[in-house]
Amino acid sequence: MPGHKGKDNSLPPCELGAEAARESLRARLEVLRQHIEPLRAGSVSGVHDMRVASRRLRAALKEFKPLLGKSARKPFERQVRSITRALGRPRELDVMARILQEWKDLLPDAQETMGGLLDEINRRRKGSDSLCETALALVEAPEFAEQSENLLQSVHPQVKCHLARMREGLAEQLEAAGGAYDRWICKSGNERLHQLRICCKKLRYACEIHAQHYPEVMPGFLTHLKGVQDCLGRWNDVRMLHEELIRVRDEDAGAWPDGGDYFLEALEEDEQDKRSECEITATDFFAPDTREAARYFLLAPESTCCQSD
Repeated sequence: MPGHKGKDNSLPPCELGAEAARESLRARLEVLRQHIEPLRAGSVSGVHDMRVASRRLRAALKEFKPLLGKSARKPFERQVRSITRALGRPRELDVMARILQEWKDLLPDAQETMGGLLDEINRRRKGSDSLCETALALVEAPEFAEQSENLLQSVHPQVKCHLARMREGLAEQLEAAGGAYDRWICKSGNERLHQLRICCKKLRYACEIHAQHYPEVMPGFLTHLKGVQDCLGRWNDVRMLHEELIRVRDEDAGAWPDGGDYFLEALEEDEQDKRSECEITATDFFAPDTREAARYFLLAPESTCCQSD
């Protein structure tokens, strides 16, 4: 029939997808709410956990997008994205302060230099408190609760099998991550390695959403993937600190502490070392045989669709 090309109207709607969407979204909304008080208290873990929860919620919105009403999804998606973005700068500075403190503890002869750098990062972190307040206001706004409820009520089944959509999507995300790795290996650079980090993070969040359909193999795969993501994260943390301290120096050279340039050199070496670790870890994960095995299992979930006989 015109307008229905490719659809099999003899099949009943796939309720498995709608059930999974409601369950996943409710669970991630609840986790988001659990981090309200730690964020209000200004704890480092509160900022981190709320930001991660918002990212995981956004991943669920992406995974179940075809099953969500557009008019309900769009405004809610904008709100959640705003929460993630608001907490980005505070989180970055929290990580920078942690790394600097670790270096300070390791360098007893450079306490004045490290203390000066740490004081500046802490000052900048204090200046970002308003962003945490913005995120908190977004989560606690009555509109957010209303949008959440509207989103859940907009969930509807589709004829296409949920498992078919899921396995195709996961295979595509694995391919995207593999492509990002290939581009980085072909022409190394910070931006390409950063894109690989983002692709691995998206793949992991998507796999976590659908892990129940791969009970035998997904736990081991996620452990392997998390190892790659953690390695990329450590590199990115040092890179961000290195770039921030260069900005600190360039913005006020007169206040730049003695020994600061020596520390920048040490930080650059650490960044290079972590980049080398990323190459080893990622090359293992994205080896042709490993990649093909991952694609094979992602295309063969262990669950059975509700449309099956």
